[in-house]
Amino acid sequence: MRKGTPPLLAAGAVLLTIGITAVNLQPAAYSSAASPTLDPDPLPTTGEVLPVPGPTGTLGPEPSPIPEPALTAVPSDPGLPMPLDPYMTSMADIHTIDLAKDAATATCMQSLGFSAWTAGVVRNWNPEDYVEADLIEPLDATAASRSGYPRPALDPAVAAAAAEPADQRAPTAEEMAAYDGTAATTGPGQSIPQGGCATSGETSVLGQDHALAADPRLLADDASFLALEHTAVARALNQWVSCMTAKGYAYDSPMSARADLRWAGREPGVAATQAEKQVAADDAACADGAGLLPTYRAAKRAYEEVMVRDQRQALTESLSVFTTWVRRAKAVLAGQ
Repeated sequence: MRKGTPPLLAAGAVLLTIGITAVNLQPAAYSSAASPTLDPDPLPTTGEVLPVPGPTGTLGPEPSPIPEPALTAVPSDPGLPMPLDPYMTSMADIHTIDLAKDAATATCMQSLGFSAWTAGVVRNWNPEDYVEADLIEPLDATAASRSGYPRPALDPAVAAAAAEPADQRAPTAEEMAAYDGTAATTGPGQSIPQGGCATSGETSVLGQDHALAADPRLLADDASFLALEHTAVARALNQWVSCMTAKGYAYDSPMSARADLRWAGREPGVAATQAEKQVAADDAACADGAGLLPTYRAAKRAYEEVMVRDQRQALTESLSVFTTWVRRAKAVLAGQ
């Protein structure tokens, strides 16, 4: 989920949680379609899925309108680099920044006399924040029939950093007042930085200006949602729905199928049910038949090209700023 940090550092967003959330399903109406193929498991109803937000609202401001680009050719390889790729950074670097903010915050708290405060008392990130996913993901029918939907394993280093000791305690009210800045001084009278140690720790890594001139991750988010509305992608999505309906399903999109609550929370390493394998295999076959993934990637690439053309200088400046953040973060962690 997006956290109260610069958008580029909020790795969770819809793109990072699409595997565990869902868009609403259409009411289960099969018309002339065959009976559901998942006996004895019933198809999910609209009450069995969790809604995800649209491209605006909690994700940020309304995306700037971009005229629908023409797709002169759909590339055969949807894994081709994307135009925004040169301006992105690794999830490892993003995690380094998050760890450094925690460490700097702990240093601030300890300087105020809270000697028992450690970086793990309050943590604003989860290992799942650093797992990247797109709205339309590659899915191989053969692999899906064997193991269901892919469940990427968490980065072991990130998971280890998130592990809490058995005696991990909750913060006290006085500590939280210093952490979030709701008090001006501590009990003994020490001045608390404006915004608390949480803001102080963030500033130690990001500096005074926490904003980026152009956030490539938010732009990529916008390109993803715009791509879903592209005429060519909408046509491919309709073909996918028709194909799945003919197989007896009521899903209104591949995101709905992946996020069926019967398997959305399955952990990596846990075997998929036969029901999940069947849905995933049918999903993949319908997507292949509609040319959905390459069409979606072509549309997303076209929108990203426009964004890069219009904001190249700002993107270049933002990457430089991010590099500075990473350098500061490493210095903070080296000084622990």
